[in-house]
Amino acid sequence: MDCILNVVTQKSQSVNAIITTHGRTSLKENTGFSFVNCKITGTGNAWLGRAWRPFATVVFINTNMSGLVSKEGWNDFSNQSSEKTVFFDEYGCYGEKASHREMVKYSKQLTLDKATPFMNTSYIEGETWLPIHT
Repeated sequence: MDCILNVVTQKSQSVNAIITTHGRTSLKENTGFSFVNCKITGTGNAWLGRAWRPFATVVFINTNMSGLVSKEGWNDFSNQSSEKTVFFDEYGCYGEKASHREMVKYSKQLTLDKATPFMNTSYIEGETWLPIHT
């Protein structure tokens, strides 16, 4: 695993945690969160993300989604207009809550071509600030 996202909250029937909260105010901004080869663990009930701003961008790729992920997956932060503009997408996710059947309609399952730009450090311009590992 490249990362483990461990959510620790009280067990509850309602959603009581949010894994990501991203804000982007326009399509011109080149920001977002990309989680690749991760495992989501912990307790409680959590959304993968919520739209803090209208063009929020969060992608989960090849992520093991445990039972704590809410069946809806994502949240529009009580702003239905953002459902048309957010980019809450997944590719190759698996695990207990990876089923897309009950997730909100505005989240998408990406193709490999659409997911590839989010799979390496160039998405976050990592070559300019991440140390080189050999």
